[in-house]
Amino acid sequence: MSKSILLKIQQSPEVLYAKALQAAETQGYTFVGDAVTGEISGSGIKGRYKFAGNSLIVTITEKPTLLSWDALERRLQSFVAG
Repeated sequence: MSKSILLKIQQSPEVLYAKALQAAETQGYTFVGDAVTGEISGSGIKGRYKFAGNSLIVTITEKPTLLSWDALERRLQSFVAG
């Protein structure tokens, strides 16, 4: 089951993209894309993202069963806020 999560962003897509690329490299995730759209996978999570104005839309296509949707959404919100 996939789920799309809409996140409001305060930083530019370019800044968040650079931050996500660095985080992916240090945490062993595969990250393919740019400051518009892309895909990410690692630790049992697969998904895609798209920047749209002051929003980031993340669609999770796979996640570990024991990881709740709420916990995953909180992680994403924390990432874009920080």
